[in-house]
Amino acid sequence: MMQLLRHRTRTMRTTIEMALLSVLLLFPLTALSALEKLDDTAMADVSGAGLAMAFDDILWMIKPTSYFHNVGSDPNHPEWKRGDLRWYGVNISGAEGTTGTHWDEASYGGFGTPCDGGALSCPRGGPIDNFAAYDNPYVLRAFSPVGIDWDGTELNAGGNADKTIYEYLAPTSQPNYTYSWWGEIESDRTGPVDNLASGQGELLKTQNIIRGNAAGSIFRFFQFTEPGNQTFAIFYHSYLRGSYRLSASQVSGKDSDVAGVPVMFDGDEGMHFKGVEAFIPLGQNFYQAMVIDAYDNLGNIQLEIPRMANEADVYDNFYALRDGDIQGYETARLALQGSYAGNDGSTTEVKNYKTSHGYSYWGDWYPDCNLKGSVDGNCAAPTGTRNSYNSNNDGIYYNKCSQPGCENIRASARTVVDVRIDQLNSSNPEAGYTYSYYDSSLNHVSGSGQNAHISSPTINVGDARAMGMTINYLSFTSCLEGGSCSP
Repeated sequence: MMQLLRHRTRTMRTTIEMALLSVLLLFPLTALSALEKLDDTAMADVSGAGLAMAFDDILWMIKPTSYFHNVGSDPNHPEWKRGDLRWYGVNISGAEGTTGTHWDEASYGGFGTPCDGGALSCPRGGPIDNFAAYDNPYVLRAFSPVGIDWDGTELNAGGNADKTIYEYLAPTSQPNYTYSWWGEIESDRTGPVDNLASGQGELLKTQNIIRGNAAGSIFRFFQFTEPGNQTFAIFYHSYLRGSYRLSASQVSGKDSDVAGVPVMFDGDEGMHFKGVEAFIPLGQNFYQAMVIDAYDNLGNIQLEIPRMANEADVYDNFYALRDGDIQGYETARLALQGSYAGNDGSTTEVKNYKTSHGYSYWGDWYPDCNLKGSVDGNCAAPTGTRNSYNSNNDGIYYNKCSQPGCENIRASARTVVDVRIDQLNSSNPEAGYTYSYYDSSLNHVSGSGQNAHISSPTINVGDARAMGMTINYLSFTSCLEGGSCSP
């Protein structure tokens, strides 16, 4: 009797499990059979704030021998050589108070030679704490923001849901983290793709380390509004801040010229960018976007930001010029000091200018905007600090390697050219200026005249800014052999 009961119990349990499994398997098929196209009205009925995603103790590490390969083809011109690119060990890890490692896992063992995960000399750190906190998460949602149609018509005004998008929002604040990889540039390769050791060409190994975060970035999908091109549209506003380092010098004893072999890179050498902040707007709601399309019937594709419509309401919104400003100089100059409002007192231009004009800063210093030729004296005072010639704390600088035999960097001591606002309309911005050279009266300069130079382990070339960047048209086209890939 007990044996029969156990048998029936086991049979019933198996039947329930199979029934549940059948429901789970049939659920997506049932949903699939009921799928239908969602229009903007249906999407507008979606309620809630979206899907929130919080991440803690995040670590993404790809083995240093695993790579992405951009395979070159043999050129038809005798002056050209085949070129191959490979990116190894893509890593996203912590940058604050963590123990990190170099790429040399095979020669050192474990995860590679230990290093300070909080320093720009270390390519890989540990887990990222509070990558996206529970109260400041990544958000995926359907949304109907106010924007402008291709023909200049305002969309989603007054609470109406004319056009709906999917958007993916980064947290508004994040801890710094490390994004890094090491790579190879190979020229004139003759061997097969699946055997890097065979037919190796000329090789250069490099290391890329980005330390910072992308808080505030926005990724959106919507249907493009250009007539005849109402395709899948991508909107991406990228906010980046932090530091970047590109290096190539390898540590003696842990170096290699063999393709595919990870190495340990020098901890100091390379080109450094510190105090970096960049905003790159690719797309606007809803008259500008990135679209992907087939370029020909050979498999080539085109990623394009189409030219904007020749509609006053569109380009007035995009350029956001102040009243009476035709060329944009006055708008850009006053935007430098944080004044975006039009001359009529309107504040409409504030949002438009900030979302359509990008910028990129390398270092924290910029000059007083009240330079020669300025319209008025209402300008902000300079911010930041001018870098010393050998500063490694800010701006753009080069470091020599720390291995025995590494020599100081030699830089020319020619004075800078003074290019001011009164030269903006000149066909030759350097007209009226002559070069001169620093001399040995400065204790860090050696030689005189054209031989004047600075020799130092670190050479800082200063800070730089690019502001008011607008992208009216952009196109990238793949070009397989035999394709019609002319510009």
